[in-house]
Amino acid sequence: LWITKPVPFNIGQGAAAAAAAGGCDTFPDSLLTSAKGDANSSSIAADGKYDNCLSFDGSSDNFIDMADDVMDTAFSTNEGAISFWVKVNSPSVTDRTHFAFGDTNANTYLKVSNDSELIQFSLRLAGTIQFEGRKTGGLPNNTWTNIILNQDGTEVDVYINNDNDVTWNDETDRSTWVTSAMNNFRLGCRNYNSSGNAGFFEGFIDDFLITDTALTSDQRTFLQSNPASSLAVCDGIKAYYNCNEFDGSGDLPNAATPAS
Repeated sequence: LWITKPVPFNIGQGAAAAAAAGGCDTFPDSLLTSAKGDANSSSIAADGKYDNCLSFDGSSDNFIDMADDVMDTAFSTNEGAISFWVKVNSPSVTDRTHFAFGDTNANTYLKVSNDSELIQFSLRLAGTIQFEGRKTGGLPNNTWTNIILNQDGTEVDVYINNDNDVTWNDETDRSTWVTSAMNNFRLGCRNYNSSGNAGFFEGFIDDFLITDTALTSDQRTFLQSNPASSLAVCDGIKAYYNCNEFDGSGDLPNAATPAS
């Protein structure tokens, strides 16, 4: 169980400063610097949900190709959570993928996308839908929206601004989760089933968190008004992208990295 407290550890500002502030300074479950992403032509914008954010313009070279390490070890169990913030300025734009884990050569994926203001989420294994749902009107224009996919090992729930009042179109097996076959992780597009990169996102993404434990009700509530860097205990955090800046190599770094 993670415990939250008002003193942040400020992952993105360095673990040494975090420790001095009273927060945690180690990340026992983090994938560390290997969990980075090639930014391609995506960019950093000001006025994120928290500090800066990722900006995508919908073009075919505007996405982030995440490292294989994220898929290989972040989802080694059938439990975990993905939390992020998203904003669009053109909600009429359709088929825009926020993120996706996909199998290069098969119709296997987990993805979240929007079709105008409709938020859609789905998981397929070898072409068979395991779960699929939507939230009508879930992504209003020019408004930061939090999306959490929370798998407790028995059943996945999807929360939009901490509300799980979503419509399930298919609930064949909500116990499924990201698998090792989903070897393409993208922010801002999808890549699976020999189709290459597609569904390029137009909008902004911020504060992207991946854990190998499910989030509790208190943690989900906390994240509605605080960045993930303010969680006081770091156990379970595999990767955290505060989206404030790219590193010197033009990569999106995993900010959940302990002090050296």
